[in-house]
Amino acid sequence: MHRYDLIFYARLIESLKSLNFRPEYRLIVTAHVYNMPHVKTFVNCFFSNYFIAPIDIAARYGLISRIIAICKLRLWASANLVNREILISCDKSALFSRYFLKQYAFSLLIQQIEEIGVGYKLDLRSTILDYLWSTLLGAYYAKWFINSSSSGSIRALKISTTIPNTVKLYCIPDSYVPGSFCLPPLRDICRQKLVVLFGSRFLSWPYFVNTNYESRVETLTSIFTSLHCNLRCHDIVYIPHPLESGDEFALINHLFCGRISRECRFFSSEHYLYENRNIDYTYSIGSTSSWSAYNMGFSSKVFYKMLNFPGSVESAYNQIFTGLPESFFATQLDELLQPCIRNPLFDADQALRPVIQALS
Repeated sequence: MHRYDLIFYARLIESLKSLNFRPEYRLIVTAHVYNMPHVKTFVNCFFSNYFIAPIDIAARYGLISRIIAICKLRLWASANLVNREILISCDKSALFSRYFLKQYAFSLLIQQIEEIGVGYKLDLRSTILDYLWSTLLGAYYAKWFINSSSSGSIRALKISTTIPNTVKLYCIPDSYVPGSFCLPPLRDICRQKLVVLFGSRFLSWPYFVNTNYESRVETLTSIFTSLHCNLRCHDIVYIPHPLESGDEFALINHLFCGRISRECRFFSSEHYLYENRNIDYTYSIGSTSSWSAYNMGFSSKVFYKMLNFPGSVESAYNQIFTGLPESFFATQLDELLQPCIRNPLFDADQALRPVIQALS
């Protein structure tokens, strides 16, 4: 369902094969993702067996178009899905993902820690609409929640029933707590004078611009100015968020005196990291790409804790980065250049054992 999951699946298969766990794999990729720039080449290179599901979520479906799309998907599924296979899914939020979860007798769901705290309230309208479309499609339906401090920018859901014959696992780097696993870092990482900035659409976040905007821009200015001054010998690459306006890049590039290269030749941040292993530092406000960078073995920092976000918003970020070390979170300027890299001592067999047990 999501372009960034393609790299996760490629790494997962590579890791399992390194432990001589070699069942037959096939990828189900939506037409929406497959037709994105640069995806087709990667899929053809790394996945020998794949199906393209007729889902184009880029289109703004009207009522009739959505019903037609549902009919096409159900016809495609009846011809191509094999119930006795095990489904591995990294997504349960999308309606179509919950449809696939319901089609398979057995599934492995890889997800984030679920914690809908006191900062959330039920989104009744979204929950009712979800129930109606889920019923029509034949998918598990979910209750939707909104983080009240984020003005609707941060949302969460909970599937409204227990999914039978499903194992839930949490991908947490360097963690051996029950219910978690982790992938090994990338090989052949060689730190050179290259810095990667992961973009975000912070100028469209209500909790960024509606209150204390000037103060947050001043803090961002001090952060990027500090990086610019201390990394003058480094090349700076910016990977934009798919939905950002471009004003964010203009603001940041100005603070770096125009020396940032904007990188658009890869289908996701994870794809760039996978193909470029000479990176010295990676940074973001609070992007999941920073989580991916740390997981892959690069030095990675987030600095949302320096921006004085509302408590429930910061708590939502904290949940995303559950299990990461304190050095991953910059809280003051002098911490930005202190590397945060995974421990190179890694027992892949133990770390991946929960996955192998689930698939066996």
